[in-house]
Amino acid sequence: MAEKRKIAAYILIKIAPGKSRNITDQLSKIEGVKTAHPVTGMFDIIAYLEAADINNLTGTVRTRIQTLGSVLRTHTAIVGELVTTGD
Repeated sequence: MAEKRKIAAYILIKIAPGKSRNITDQLSKIEGVKTAHPVTGMFDIIAYLEAADINNLTGTVRTRIQTLGSVLRTHTAIVGELVTTGD
């Protein structure tokens, strides 16, 4: 199999109070989201997302994550190295 390169990012998400379990569950169903965990600090949830390229990554953030009810804002931290897969 040929190796494929993907781009990855951590998405830091600020949500409305009391909604972390609901939003974490919804995030886990989004294609490309590998993990999503409630955390403490400035943000409420951190999700790890992989995508084929930067356009797919930003599209997923804008159209699938930022549009979830109770999401107040996001911050995208792109991983500095590409993810290599055998898929």
